Amino acid sequence: KEIKIHNPESLKKEFEELKQKEEIEKENKRKQEELDRLKRETEQLKQKEEFEKLELLKIKINKINNPIKQKVKLNIGGTIFMSTIETLTCEKLTFFSSLFSEQFNTQPDEDGEIFIDRDPKYFPIILNHMRGVNISPILEKIPNEELLLLIQEVRYYQIGSLLEKIPEKIPEKIPTNFFFDENYKCSNLMVSNNRLTVTKTGSSSHSTILGNIGFSKGKHNWKVRIDNSNDGHWLAFGVSEKKGTVPASTFDKAFCCSGRSQLYNVQGNNSNWQTGHIISIELDCDQGSLKITGPTTNVHANGLTGKVLYPYFNLYDPNNACTIIFD
Repeated sequence: KEIKIHNPESLKKEFEELKQKEEIEKENKRKQEELDRLKRETEQLKQKEEFEKLELLKIKINKINNPIKQKVKLNIGGTIFMSTIETLTCEKLTFFSSLFSEQFNTQPDEDGEIFIDRDPKYFPIILNHMRGVNISPILEKIPNEELLLLIQEVRYYQIGSLLEKIPEKIPEKIPTNFFFDENYKCSNLMVSNNRLTVTKTGSSSHSTILGNIGFSKGKHNWKVRIDNSNDGHWLAFGVSEKKGTVPASTFDKAFCCSGRSQLYNVQGNNSNWQTGHIISIELDCDQGSLKITGPTTNVHANGLTGKVLYPYFNLYDPNNACTIIFD
């Protein structure tokens, strides 16, 4: 019988080839296992995303089927209040009507609460008013100094119907401080400086923004510094009623004058405003009068009683800018 004798070199070569083949197979197996793992994780993520989408869809369907009776847990400065969207949005153009609009799509936090960083002391009065409770007897018993604090909270939430119920015994001068309302402005206006400065961006067009507080009682005054007038080009200041949920560029609800001498529902004399000019606005809701004065301006209007009037600003040219200032 013939005995086959292998060359040591060839044996060594065969051994190395076998070893290399095993390593390749191991690497291929490892890659396949990694690929299978990634596929499983991808499928799990897809299922999770689909589940989350389904949950969001359920929430949206619930809002569509029963949008206004949905319960809401409010955390006002650390104190919990329970209400419904129906109650909180019973009045249009308020803090809550914006908060629960589709634009903001406000969602509760992990504790199921919507946090509002305000003093909770007077919120029961505000909430009961929105619930339809007659709060006039309560208001009559509140001391003047506390009424001022209540007024500040009512103005923050922009509940105009409650402002109308505040007793006439309040002091003549009510704190006027307000800021630009970012929920009621044209999209090409940029608010900065703690919401006290507004700047026009984009192309030339009439662009409106209001103050966040509407006035219906007492005397109020504020000033507007023109930070950039583009050499006397178009800006307008005054007061206005609110019109719809989006500010219009028309002036039918406004009582104002512009830096280029236009007068809207007011009378008097006015000429070109310049950068650095300070325009003063005085509103007496009880007398129904408005005065707008400045270096080249002396304008007035009467017959404004019975209205809720908001500080009004309209900027036209790119980079027009102005700042609210108080004494």
